[in-house]
Amino acid sequence: MTTKELIEELQKADPSGNAHVRLPDGGAVWYASLIPGYWDGSYQYLEKIDPNGNYNYSNVKLITSTKGDKVDIHTFDLDNLIWDLNGDMEEIKKRIEFKLTYLNETNEERKEKFLKSIEEEAKYAKKRDDSFLKEWYSEMIDQYFFDEYTWEIRQPLNEPIGRYHCMKAYKEGATPEPLNQGQCDILIRSGKFYPEKKENYYVWKHNPEKGKDWSIKKEDN
Repeated sequence: MTTKELIEELQKADPSGNAHVRLPDGGAVWYASLIPGYWDGSYQYLEKIDPNGNYNYSNVKLITSTKGDKVDIHTFDLDNLIWDLNGDMEEIKKRIEFKLTYLNETNEERKEKFLKSIEEEAKYAKKRDDSFLKEWYSEMIDQYFFDEYTWEIRQPLNEPIGRYHCMKAYKEGATPEPLNQGQCDILIRSGKFYPEKKENYYVWKHNPEKGKDWSIKKEDN
């Protein structure tokens, strides 16, 4: 299904445009991004067997492809809160709100029970995230920043600082290397790097004094 067809389906389901989108597996729709079809593996979509028919069970086939471009629908869920906030329970508490109508318990009681249930996961996330940042930082320094004149990591000016899938490593005489998610993550979140504007792109520099967490937060979208 193309983005145009999806928009039509949403408009048919909710002409007012005011209903929230529910994902059966949980989480909330956050933002969408257009990326190459091959990035992070193949993608799937439905195609009509009879082009003149409707999208129904007997008239669709499942296509797996890496061609062209695809739109990733990014979600924001409990795992985002736990892991993106590095297991900081005080920060996590500030980002959770309940608006329920069918419980006898008050929302605050429900909230406290819920937060208590995720404390262990938050502790694990804190420990794991610290280890992850340390390991990837060391790898990035060894691979791309051992000599500032050998490699240059760039991203286009039209891509927001803090967005993934837009960074490549350049070296004279070599084919540009797209950075994977872990490599992008360490540049964005570690606080050890910063982007410097140059011509029509940014260049990521290593400097813990100028670095910060460049993650795109909810309010940035």
